[in-house]
Amino acid sequence: ACSWLDPAPDRANLSPGLYVAQCHRMALALGQHSGFASSAAASTSGRGGSSSSNSPLRPPKSSLLARLTGHWLRFSCPACTEEQDLLCETLNTYFLDAYQAQCGSCRWRGECKPYKAVDMSCPQCDSTWEGVQIEAAGKSWLEFLSASFFCETCRTEVTAIPCRTLVFRCQGSCRSEQALCCDPWTEEGPAPVRCAVCPWAGVAAPTGRV
Repeated sequence: ACSWLDPAPDRANLSPGLYVAQCHRMALALGQHSGFASSAAASTSGRGGSSSSNSPLRPPKSSLLARLTGHWLRFSCPACTEEQDLLCETLNTYFLDAYQAQCGSCRWRGECKPYKAVDMSCPQCDSTWEGVQIEAAGKSWLEFLSASFFCETCRTEVTAIPCRTLVFRCQGSCRSEQALCCDPWTEEGPAPVRCAVCPWAGVAAPTGRV
């Protein structure tokens, strides 16, 4: 579940690009207080290992080990192209080179290389990219807290903080839909939030696009 964060700007009043840009600026402010900006860049190569077909690479959701070392990624089925979630266990914070998966639609089974989808925005020109897919093989989950990339608009390399946008509906009088800008590994579920439109504050269940 996500921690208490200020609601992001109202989606209804902003274009998608400006909305993500403003969310990103909030993430930058959050990172300056939490130390995210000092994390390794997402482009850094990691130290993941190869997986064995006999290894329990997808532990049960109720497993304590899964809670401590597992992170949700997504993969695209090579048979039917259906995109779906996959709980991936890490080794010393690093993802393995490949994971065993089974498609919930066509029942395909085999090895896959999952990815993490994040929203990013250039801190200099506010160019935005939603749902950027970063392959997780061999990377530490900590590397996804900061990303260095070449901005085509600025024509220079920039460093940004990837984020995940979760949406909730106010339970007070306004019933408006609002968004929270969270770090990339924030999971959906009950969390304390406050409405930016009316005085309501309480527990809601934010959900995300990816």
